[in-house]
Amino acid sequence: MRATKQVIEGRMIPEHAVIPAKERLKAAAGRVFQQYGVHDGKDFSAALIAKLADSNVGTLIKYFGSAQAMAHAHLLAMIKEDEALSTEAKRKHANSAEAELLAWLHSVELHAQDPFSAPMQLSRASASLYYHKMTPMQEPLKAWRLKERFRIRALCKSVEFDEPDRLADKIWLLVEGARNERMTFDYDGPRLRLVEGAKDLIAAHRERKLMGSPLS
Repeated sequence: MRATKQVIEGRMIPEHAVIPAKERLKAAAGRVFQQYGVHDGKDFSAALIAKLADSNVGTLIKYFGSAQAMAHAHLLAMIKEDEALSTEAKRKHANSAEAELLAWLHSVELHAQDPFSAPMQLSRASASLYYHKMTPMQEPLKAWRLKERFRIRALCKSVEFDEPDRLADKIWLLVEGARNERMTFDYDGPRLRLVEGAKDLIAAHRERKLMGSPLS
């Protein structure tokens, strides 16, 4: 890849003379993981990342250790970005658990439109990294998924819906389905009905709570 040239003090110089190699490598790795997904690290060539960064493998190893280590760091960054969505929903609706839940679901539906958003990258990684034996790459993803599930449960319990744990798991399945469906359909798939479906479930559990009749 030919480096972009920039004019500095009247001279044309390569981009790599302006942006430090470490930053170029980090940006290049992000592009690779975003485009091709995150697997177990073995499928990602350090040489490809180095080439895109107009650098070399030795420099990559010097700063990051390996392409697998870069993939792990990328996952952690995506988890932090995704968790910011729930934090924002909580900040805006601190006095209403139901409003907070719906606001978060709206953000999930919105980000499910973009296959390269943080939640979508994490969903793809969860599927591609699945093994019967837990690996270091899987651990942060499992923790992220469990935290998300328990957050939904906590919100449903706060509103005191009928059988809140069951409602929460149904909503979580809708979320998982919306994210995975994006990889099958294009821009107008069923994921656009995520919030609508969640509201229907909430209404059903609220009605059952008022009637005093549990869902069968």
